[in-house]
Amino acid sequence: MALAIAYPGSALQPRTVGQGASTSQAPIGVYNLHSGGRLYVAPMIDESGSTLQFAFSSSRLEGRAKRQPNGSYADDDSCQTQLAFSAERVLIQTCKAKAVGVREFIIVRTPFRITASDGVSISGCLWTRQGFKAKVGVVLAHGADDESQDMGTIIPMFLSRGLSVASFDQRGVGRSGGAWRSDGILQVAADVAQIARLLQTDYGLRRVGFYGFSNGGWVAPAAAARFADPAFVIIKSGDSESVADNVQFEQVTTIGKRFGPDAGRAAGALLGQVFKALESDSNDDWHQAKVALKAAEAEPWIRSMPLPPSEALPLPPAVKAGFSRQLIYDPASDIQRLPCPILVLLGTDDLDVNTQLSGERYKSLAKAVGNRALTVHFLVGAGHQLAMGPGGAANSSLVTGVYANGFPELMFDWIEDRVKPAPDK
Repeated sequence: MALAIAYPGSALQPRTVGQGASTSQAPIGVYNLHSGGRLYVAPMIDESGSTLQFAFSSSRLEGRAKRQPNGSYADDDSCQTQLAFSAERVLIQTCKAKAVGVREFIIVRTPFRITASDGVSISGCLWTRQGFKAKVGVVLAHGADDESQDMGTIIPMFLSRGLSVASFDQRGVGRSGGAWRSDGILQVAADVAQIARLLQTDYGLRRVGFYGFSNGGWVAPAAAARFADPAFVIIKSGDSESVADNVQFEQVTTIGKRFGPDAGRAAGALLGQVFKALESDSNDDWHQAKVALKAAEAEPWIRSMPLPPSEALPLPPAVKAGFSRQLIYDPASDIQRLPCPILVLLGTDDLDVNTQLSGERYKSLAKAVGNRALTVHFLVGAGHQLAMGPGGAANSSLVTGVYANGFPELMFDWIEDRVKPAPDK
């Protein structure tokens, strides 16, 4: 999940997104390749800055490309993928071959703005296909990054399957106010649910579903549980455990790989004590957490952990409130409230989520309330991005890799079987 813990410190007029006219000045589109299959391209703004994300349906290759001085885009892979765009075409060149693609449809971007329940202004946009009236929409929920409404190839992928797509600037990013790190899961979920209602009232979409990746895997079901009639929920690489439990798992794994398993377990135990004090807010728990943190200050791994110094415990009220909103959330009750179909996609080699444990908890939560509409699908060998590849490709969004077998097709086939969005295949 890679959740960053930082210690202290109505609708506008639509416009067509042409080549180089999107928010990040990168093209967005779906191209039919003469050699077969599709190429999806779209801008993405996150921790790596502004990039172009691309994905091939035939080879399953996906990656990031930076703008070059000549106006083309290229990745840093050993067999470099270069993409050059004209008004209607794309020229693709790699170390192995050349290919040409023709744009399949024009994408229209309609900006909107909402005022959230806490008074914060949230900026977003609705992505649609020119000349195509969709009946189903989907709202995208961000991972734990400073991400904008430019969210990459997932947007044209959904559009190619007949859905309209809403995305938004993460709180504190772009033109949105607030701060996603401290405002917490439930506030962001309220924003997403409000956007979903806007799609129905202002844009005439009959059904609206929710998609969340990583940290968005908590946001999406929480938003759907606060929406009157969710069409579906898709959770990609999201944890069914609490946010605090997930952060603890990540630290155990990260510290353990760097300093050894004993250090990982000690780090996890220390975090557990601090999180217990944060949730209970009892003087005794804060005292025990302070003593444990003080005892660990000489350990070589302590500086790698997102913890305040021991003398800062108990935390000041404002800091404590922000951490509580960020960390003390368990999705169990929201998942069990959902009446709609739920698809959970987990990679067996994910380094950020204990996928086996998480998958079993999803199933048990659904079973406890008799929900037979929840499906958990494990993709063997896939990392957090549901991609496979050497080095960090499976888990990193910044490395060119190959989508795991079955992704993303199984996700879109699952939607079509349940809500019939009338895709254009």
